[in-house]
Amino acid sequence: MGKDTREDALDHCLAIQAVQKDWGPIVHYKPAVSASSRFVATASGRSIKVFSTASGKLLQEHFHHDYKVVGVQRASAKKDEFVSCDEEGTVCFWSIQSEEAQKFNLGTSSHRQARVVSFTLFGKDRQLLLLVQNKGCKIGHLLCFAVPYSSKPPTFLAKDVELGVNKVVVSVTEHIAFISCKGLIILTASTKSRKKRERIRHMVGERPLTCLASHPSQDVLASGDVSGRIVLWYKFTSTQPIRMELHWHEMPIADLTFSALGSELYSGGSENVLVKWHLISQKRYFLPRLGLPIKFIATDRKNNLVITAHLDNALSVISAKDFKRQGIIQGLSMNTDSGDSFPAGLTYDPLTRSLILNGRTGHVQFYDPHHSRQLHHLDITMSNYYSQERHKQIQNTEVEHVAISKDGLRLATAEFRQDLEVSVEIRLKFWHFKEEDQSWYLNTSVDLPHQKRISAITFQPTPAPGQLAPLFVSCGGDGKFKIWEEKDSSDIYGTKSVWMSTGVGFYRHLPATTIRISPDGSLLAAGFDNIPHPLDPSVMSAQGHPLSAIPC
Repeated sequence: MGKDTREDALDHCLAIQAVQKDWGPIVHYKPAVSASSRFVATASGRSIKVFSTASGKLLQEHFHHDYKVVGVQRASAKKDEFVSCDEEGTVCFWSIQSEEAQKFNLGTSSHRQARVVSFTLFGKDRQLLLLVQNKGCKIGHLLCFAVPYSSKPPTFLAKDVELGVNKVVVSVTEHIAFISCKGLIILTASTKSRKKRERIRHMVGERPLTCLASHPSQDVLASGDVSGRIVLWYKFTSTQPIRMELHWHEMPIADLTFSALGSELYSGGSENVLVKWHLISQKRYFLPRLGLPIKFIATDRKNNLVITAHLDNALSVISAKDFKRQGIIQGLSMNTDSGDSFPAGLTYDPLTRSLILNGRTGHVQFYDPHHSRQLHHLDITMSNYYSQERHKQIQNTEVEHVAISKDGLRLATAEFRQDLEVSVEIRLKFWHFKEEDQSWYLNTSVDLPHQKRISAITFQPTPAPGQLAPLFVSCGGDGKFKIWEEKDSSDIYGTKSVWMSTGVGFYRHLPATTIRISPDGSLLAAGFDNIPHPLDPSVMSAQGHPLSAIPC
């Protein structure tokens, strides 16, 4: 083998290879439960993930689409078959038992500047409703496709549909209802004597609608609005429908779903509570503390399960009979509505070979990227999630920095909360890992370690001889960096240790923006604004005697 050939082979071995080319949250679109209730399918980027409702494990991942999938629905009442659609209008019918899919491309030349927002499969003849958004438009067009999909041109139904996932429903008698800026719009079912659908508008006043649901066996609609009110619509094809109001929610209704028999209605929103309305007895039942706000609700055909999709990219599997949560399907935990879901960045855990990053609000998660699963999560702030209020933005304490020691046995976290109404919360916590039960335990919690927001934290890679543990350094907007050391605090009750500040550094009262320690632990570099400073951490050992840093 020649020299060039060996070098080419070496370069090929050292090349960085992508192991995941596409990814997406599993809660951006409504999940679908299979006919057997054994599986739940969710859209995730360009793929569809299939989970077990019993174990919560990821069983299959189907890549039938070349573009982002905008939804998946149950396609059969007896078999475990689904239908999915992507932004470009490609519809796929597929089964759990087969890797093959029946594809139909519904995109035409006249709609190339448009994208599909959502779709609905309805009727025995498998008609398809597509909500399409033209480029630059804030409202959508509603198109209806009939079998055979690719050869027949679509029927144009409406041009004033509000964009979203749960804005269009079809009743059991194939009346179409959708949310418009003008109110609730009904397109009556076509008949032999009247093929064109009649359009009926129902005014909703100053409470815009947020979602719709259709009864599985009766011509009844349910609508939710921004005030938290639910309205049941009877005889909605009449100009004077009968309405019944249900009200418990304080915040806007995120989603509504009827049970398989239609005797119960499920509702949810940002209160983190699933409400079950028993329509016959007029009673309501509550399942609180489900985590982060509910985005979508799905039910199965056997009236056994309720699936709720949450803001932190998790699905809750709930028993419809006991009305208790029996399992959680957790993707990469994140706040899917936040602009910055991972303020603490990525940290590598050498023990579990996982990534440490923000999870749900106030938590960090240990995520295995090789198997796309969460190993466990750690509650850092130890406080309940504060639900938002209608006219006020509520701030939750967030974890902003994470650092772990080289041996993976010590973890440090920095958290922050400021709402300009109460005192600012700045907290530094040190955690120790116990190998006996493979769990993290809080060792030391320090309130206001800095007078202003913490900028960076890090552990010393290699402890010096005689040290109980590696040094830890934090810096903040107060212009100081602090060296922390683990001290022995054993007493007659047992062996214990505590973290204490043993040194402080500053320079010209400039904000300390970053901190780094050399691999051998002998040199510390602090950044004050745009000025770097090298220091010897062993010099700064006396508590209460700060050293003014000298610039390089």
